[in-house]
Amino acid sequence: MKVAVNRCYGGFELSEIAVRRMATLGNKEAKKRVDEYDDRVAHPEKMDSIERKYGPKLYGFLWETPRNDPVLIRVIEEIGVEAAGNMSEIELVEIPDGTDFEIEEYDGKEWVSERHRTW
Repeated sequence: MKVAVNRCYGGFELSEIAVRRMATLGNKEAKKRVDEYDDRVAHPEKMDSIERKYGPKLYGFLWETPRNDPVLIRVIEEIGVEAAGNMSEIELVEIPDGTDFEIEEYDGKEWVSERHRTW
């Protein structure tokens, strides 16, 4: 199974291209993000002060989408480095199928660990 992780300090972040592609492939969270972004662009009065000054941005982390989501993996494989946002280096890590895993990180730099009991 493939799992997406960020390999640099800063944090996991997807590009606008990646989020839009995921939306077209049926990822509900990405579709919601794209719809909200497009609504703010169409109605500037809905933007906050930072968005009005610098323009709205469509990128970031999709909190509800698992890192082994088939659509996420497909998009990363399709567009490669273009899938990463400004502060990310996204890499696909291959782990054994069925592994109960978790993403661990230090200052945004991530790795995959097998989940186990801790006391």
